[in-house]
Amino acid sequence: MKNKNILLIVILIIFISVIYYVSTIVLKKDSNETLPTYYTHAIYASDTSMPENAIADSAYAFIAKINSISRTEYRDPVQVETSADGSQTKTVYNPYTIYNISVVDNLKGNLVTNQDIELEQMGGISSKGDAYMSFVISR
Repeated sequence: MKNKNILLIVILIIFISVIYYVSTIVLKKDSNETLPTYYTHAIYASDTSMPENAIADSAYAFIAKINSISRTEYRDPVQVETSADGSQTKTVYNPYTIYNISVVDNLKGNLVTNQDIELEQMGGISSKGDAYMSFVISR
């Protein structure tokens, strides 16, 4: 049982790494120059310091194949003052990359395995195309 849990943790870590690696390669292909990367962190209500804790609090855990990147959506607009006197502002957004994936194996939950589904991940090219925003899981 312990070996199975360790295997599931390793598979989950590999899956997250593959998503990050594939999105980085695809995004660099679309750009003629290297974009600066800005990192976003999250604060969780539950303990996510260990993969088994994250899986325990999740509805689904699965192995999947990324078929394509469908699109990037820009959400959560925030007005930011760009001058000291507040007379100039700009709107900034959080990018979310939408992937088309095929579930290979359900580890927890019961996702469909016979059709593609969309998976969204926070991060991607900024709305102005001048930076890459990456979501970082910190411990």
